Amino acid sequence: MAFKGRLYNSHLYVLDRSSKKLNKYTTNGNFVENYNLDDFYSHFYIIDDKLAFMSSECANKSGKNFTLYNYIDNTVVESFDNFPDVEFYLSTITPFNPTNSGQMLITKDFDNSVYLLNDNSLDAIFSFNFNTKVNFEEKEKGVPSIQTLDRLQNQELVQRIEIIYTTDDFIFITFPIFYSDLGKRWHIAKINRKDKQVKLVRIADEIDHVVPFLSFPPLAIYDDWVVMAVPPVLVLERDSNFAKILSEYDNPVLFFNKLSK
Repeated sequence: MAFKGRLYNSHLYVLDRSSKKLNKYTTNGNFVENYNLDDFYSHFYIIDDKLAFMSSECANKSGKNFTLYNYIDNTVVESFDNFPDVEFYLSTITPFNPTNSGQMLITKDFDNSVYLLNDNSLDAIFSFNFNTKVNFEEKEKGVPSIQTLDRLQNQELVQRIEIIYTTDDFIFITFPIFYSDLGKRWHIAKINRKDKQVKLVRIADEIDHVVPFLSFPPLAIYDDWVVMAVPPVLVLERDSNFAKILSEYDNPVLFFNKLSK
């Protein structure tokens, strides 16, 4: 069973793609109810007590990548972003990036643009140029993503912008790049919205003893803070002082790293 979860209004909502259901639980794990869905969906974001954005990842019969869905009435309110053929490539990265102002930003595989999704349209609002050996322009139109992924595997490119966070003054994005001599490295870019200046950090080139845990894929960005989830066994390996409060069987530890101005 493939599922994704999201906390909303003190309840945990879990998407069960295989059975086309959205399940609702209390925060201590007690089942409350479920909602039938009209199709297979891969990711979701609860908007309010009846509406949610759903994404299909080109893998259902709707022919639309994004849907505004009334999960109480089990009805589609609006759909966006046509796809011609059903694919069976499902990304583990959510396309939904909510902003503090209530907007919903969307990222996609093999696409350098960021989109604004609302209840009646999906529009590109940012586009980024990456100085890599391979760019998305090399993806042939109409070719399934899984074929493109196979063809471009282990080549130096940005497959996807994974996180985008915006403020009035800055845009933050995170993305991985595969390097033939280094392997996969995550990057954090901070773009000044006024003068377009970019500050770029490549994570995990080496372990910095001042910030030894700034070497894992970013989990979230908020203001100038980058959040990373580190397996406890690696925390203990890098800093034995944590042994007083942590065991290797505990949940991942969240580290908040402050970005410099």
